[in-house]
Amino acid sequence: MAQVGAVRGVLLLDSGGISALAGANPTARAVLVRARRDGRQVAIPSVVLAEIVTGRAADANINRVIKAVDEEIELTPERARQAGALRARAWDLRRASPKRDKDDRPPSAVDAVVMAEAVAAGAAVILTSDRGEMELFRDAAGLTPADVQIVSV
Repeated sequence: MAQVGAVRGVLLLDSGGISALAGANPTARAVLVRARRDGRQVAIPSVVLAEIVTGRAADANINRVIKAVDEEIELTPERARQAGALRARAWDLRRASPKRDKDDRPPSAVDAVVMAEAVAAGAAVILTSDRGEMELFRDAAGLTPADVQIVSV
């Protein structure tokens, strides 16, 4: 089971983290319980909602997770610009990688916003199903696991 270290700050949920909590994933649940116990704020960048909410009845469990967070972080123009610059740096890193697949696409703009919020928080844990992309963004931001811990579900 994944453990959240002594990182202070916010627990950010991306669409994979929300889905995992909605599906009662034990790792996701443990991360949430630990965050609550440690007094960590639990937040969702609002742009993540566009990725996870379908407007169908099947959203019921997802909506329960969304309603239970402490904050939905609105995307400001400043943060959007920071995310865009971060996405460009991440794309440069990906293109320079010897592991790059010729069919690779630019990194997700939504994930860039999630990492930009983590950068703004100063210290964060991100609950995600896309560890590789979040690690790419963390590297592009010049951060370490001590700054932003990524927990995969």
